Amino acid sequence: MALSPLSTTAAAELFSSRKVPSARDHELGHQADHLRDCGGVPLYLVSVAQERDANVPWIVRESVLERVRMLPHADVVLQSIVVAGDQATLPLIAAMSGGAGFRVLEILEAACRERLVVEDGAIYRFAYPLIERIMAQELSHARRQLLSQRGDVYAQRSLHLNRLTPPEFGERARHLAVLRAHRRRRAVEPSPQN
Repeated sequence: MALSPLSTTAAAELFSSRKVPSARDHELGHQADHLRDCGGVPLYLVSVAQERDANVPWIVRESVLERVRMLPHADVVLQSIVVAGDQATLPLIAAMSGGAGFRVLEILEAACRERLVVEDGAIYRFAYPLIERIMAQELSHARRQLLSQRGDVYAQRSLHLNRLTPPEFGERARHLAVLRAHRRRRAVEPSPQN
């Protein structure tokens, strides 16, 4: 059974009733930041209210990571979203994570069902800032660099294809140009010997 997040008012009441005093209580907007980060999820709200000085409460971190572990290969896909930021489209995520488009789409759809990610038009983003923070913490410096490099390669290829394809032909022509380029590469590559 899936439960909906609490309303803003109910979330604020729950947070206030459970919060442990913190040195940062006097800061303007501090509680509002916590409420936004938690997205109305009761477990997140109570945990953050009680462990206010922790960047991410242990129970929340473990809850999110367990849900990620249930989805095979989701960690690298979600980490790709961290690196891509507000440009996280399916083709970019697939290029960064090194996965096939349909497989990455299946992972993203499963992550949406788990409320880890939301699809916002063509862009994928984390359902709550707290989840993004957890996934960013799981990202090593080396992996961040690798994902970023893959994203740069994708962007350069896309830019090159956009220059080759007149804008009036649109998305279909770009896809055909990619397909033609792929076929040319395969025709030049030697076939594997058995």
